[in-house]
Amino acid sequence: MPGSQKRLHTPGSGPVSALYQQIERDLAARIRRGELPVGSMVPSERQLCEQYGVSPITARRALHELTREGLVYRQQGIGTFVANPAGGKRLTLVFAGFVPGRWSSAAGGIGELVGAVSEVAWEHNCALHLIRVDVALDATFLAGLIRDGGSDGLLLRIAGNVSEEQIALLEQAAFPYVVLRRYLADRPINCVVPADDVGMRLAIGHLARLGHRRIGFISAMPDMVLTRDRLRGYTAAVAAHNLEWDERLLKVAEHYGADPGYRCAVQLLTLPARPSAVIVDADMVSGLFQAATDLSLDCPRDLAVVGYDAQPEARTLAPNLTCIRTSHYDTGRSAAE
Repeated sequence: MPGSQKRLHTPGSGPVSALYQQIERDLAARIRRGELPVGSMVPSERQLCEQYGVSPITARRALHELTREGLVYRQQGIGTFVANPAGGKRLTLVFAGFVPGRWSSAAGGIGELVGAVSEVAWEHNCALHLIRVDVALDATFLAGLIRDGGSDGLLLRIAGNVSEEQIALLEQAAFPYVVLRRYLADRPINCVVPADDVGMRLAIGHLARLGHRRIGFISAMPDMVLTRDRLRGYTAAVAAHNLEWDERLLKVAEHYGADPGYRCAVQLLTLPARPSAVIVDADMVSGLFQAATDLSLDCPRDLAVVGYDAQPEARTLAPNLTCIRTSHYDTGRSAAE
């Protein structure tokens, strides 16, 4: 029981197994008797040291053996839990690098993605664990997820670009993974990504058919693979429709958000020859609308707007927003499957 110390055999008290094995067998018996039910947290290393009077190394070894046997699984930074004895798969969905502001603005898409992954996990009798890391996903944390044995596979949704180091670590460990909405340009990886260049071509084609010749584009994070894909699609579509090419029509901020969107929109809409239409990233739509209002421009009479990858909340905007929408739901289902 917590708070009480158990007596373990030592080399001087009889021919018995190592201390870590005794702890492992004791905890395994408690799990099988139901004293520690599925999903419950098992004692921490510190608690095992206090209960059994052993060193941290011994306690850690006991937990490692239980993990190896599949009786428990460890969640990095949280604790150790009793695993499903039926041997169901365990899937971990990791969100990394989404600072609070970005998390809030992306909430609609994140909700769709989690819902889709949850559906697949349920259909396959698979336990699903969600981990949110506000900072970038470093190699130490990722190695811990692999080493601790708390998952049979990882789904990675990273706010920035996925790195070569992250993928190399996963593949060297032969650990199942899928990266969502990110990829590496110079090597194949397991990923599910939207065709952002195609999406931009659809948006440009729609506006060109409406008669627009100068079309602006507002986005953020110029080093992101998705931003480069959208810019590539924009360039190809402008050429295909014989539209005016002007680099000043492209505004790419360092970060997403309403404020950067507002600043980019003001720069765009105060050009001597301003665009008659703008394609704008979802996280920056409200900034564009505010800038248009401040400049006495009416949407859509004075300025046509197409939102790219707009969140479900875009349905509440007035006037209604035409959108190129990549499906977070479909991405989640495909990645989980």
